[in-house]
Amino acid sequence: MTDSGLPSPKPVRVHLTLRAWLNLIVVMLILTTGLSVYVDVRDHALHVQHLEIKNRLQEIPRLKQQLSSMLEIAVLDRNILRTGNYEDVNSRLGSSLESLAELNHNPRLSSEIPAMRDARVKLQIIEASAIERMRAGQWQEARLLLFSDAYVRATAVFDLDAASAQAFLDGELAAEVQLFDRLRAATLALRLVALALLLWVGARYSRQLRQQLREQTRSQADLSATQKTLRDLTAHEQAEREAGRKRVAQEIHDELGQRLTVLRMDVAMLPRAVAADPAGLLPARVAGLKAGIDGVLSIVRDIAGKLRPAALEIGLAPAAEALLQEFRETLGIPCELENRLPANLVLDDVRATGVFRILQESLTNIARHAQARQIKVSLSVRDQVLRLLVQDDGQGFVEGKNTAFGVPGMRERATSLGGSLRIYSGLNAGTTVEALIPLDVALSPATKIRS
Repeated sequence: MTDSGLPSPKPVRVHLTLRAWLNLIVVMLILTTGLSVYVDVRDHALHVQHLEIKNRLQEIPRLKQQLSSMLEIAVLDRNILRTGNYEDVNSRLGSSLESLAELNHNPRLSSEIPAMRDARVKLQIIEASAIERMRAGQWQEARLLLFSDAYVRATAVFDLDAASAQAFLDGELAAEVQLFDRLRAATLALRLVALALLLWVGARYSRQLRQQLREQTRSQADLSATQKTLRDLTAHEQAEREAGRKRVAQEIHDELGQRLTVLRMDVAMLPRAVAADPAGLLPARVAGLKAGIDGVLSIVRDIAGKLRPAALEIGLAPAAEALLQEFRETLGIPCELENRLPANLVLDDVRATGVFRILQESLTNIARHAQARQIKVSLSVRDQVLRLLVQDDGQGFVEGKNTAFGVPGMRERATSLGGSLRIYSGLNAGTTVEALIPLDVALSPATKIRS
């Protein structure tokens, strides 16, 4: 107490000091977070820009080399058809140069881009003249143009400009990486100080944090339960679809096919009854009816096979072989099946259908997107796990940038069977689809509806 009877201000000063520390920590966290976000955003933007420019700089010499090789092979083979892709590749090269000019904002790099464009114009003039002479059958003149000093000099200048731009871009990127690393280090140091102060002040809030952790754990459990419910619903929907297809295929085969067969037999007997027809027109019409009915029977078999492959009734391997045979005949792509399934393996209808549909979807994706030249399919069993492997040598893809390949559906189908599906791919590196289906895991009731 003071002489006036008022309480001492010391507790008030302690309270204000604590609030000052809290305010300082909040300010430091806000500043460091803002600085960190700015650094990350700026670094990402510059990195993306440099990456796009670098991709263009790497693509331009490749396209140029492709054009030169195309023309040289054409003139050496004396085959004008070798230049069939010239316009397409030349257009892509021009688009890459224009895109590079639009992406670049560096004054020092801007001097290299016009030089490449000028060199490309000179090369294009010589190439156009050589193509005209090839079309006119003047192969020697075309060869002299493509192997002339002017063409070689312009090509060297073009390659040198591209290499200089690439080297300059690499240097700029290294300098920016070093600068942003320093900024991150400074931001990290400030953030560590702020976090240390926050831990010193925030010990009293540990109970609340533990409560939040328990709530988060419960939320995660609820999320897992919801995901399981969604998988069961998806499995049920797929099971209903497969069961419906099987029923429709059975009805088409038993009802419509049988009736058409009887009708064909009846029609086949008509020529005997009208053999005395002097014009002979009726037998010819009957023959036409027979041919039409045969076509209908063929269509019925095709529809039944698409809805429910008949080969599945005798095993997964024959069904896969039939599917690959149809794929070979339709698209002309060589397909190879390596069947390493045990001879005594008895596969239930649910798993056989699921694996067959995964293979069918994989082949559909290859036909639509891969531009493959060869396909390899492997079926094997190891440690009570059925393994389906589908490999192609197509153009591949980067998963996550393209959502139109049916991957989620295949993965969900494998998950509903208690297994997993993995995809290995990359641009121009082909694609491998691997499905692992356990054979010793009991399927859920929703999945069993498929049979």
